[in-house]
Amino acid sequence: MLDWDLWHALLQVVRQGTYRGAAKVLKIDPTTIGRKIKKLERQLGYQLFVRHNGRLHPTGQCEALLPRLDQVATALRQIDVENSENEAAGLWRETKI
Repeated sequence: MLDWDLWHALLQVVRQGTYRGAAKVLKIDPTTIGRKIKKLERQLGYQLFVRHNGRLHPTGQCEALLPRLDQVATALRQIDVENSENEAAGLWRETKI
């Protein structure tokens, strides 16, 4: 089963370049972001980021995932927008992709 919370953390680390930046956006602790990335790396079986000059850069394998992951994130956001009148429809917020 996919844990969308892990994938959302991945997207934020890619966008922000640091665990701290991703944590700020997601309003959680940077060590929690690090644990989520490590868990996802264990599940996938490869490293997602390399550190250079204090920033995290996606590996080639990570970059290969990003187009599809962005498509899923966009689709979930659109579902949330389309159903915004329904209180139970907070897919984007609940799944945190």
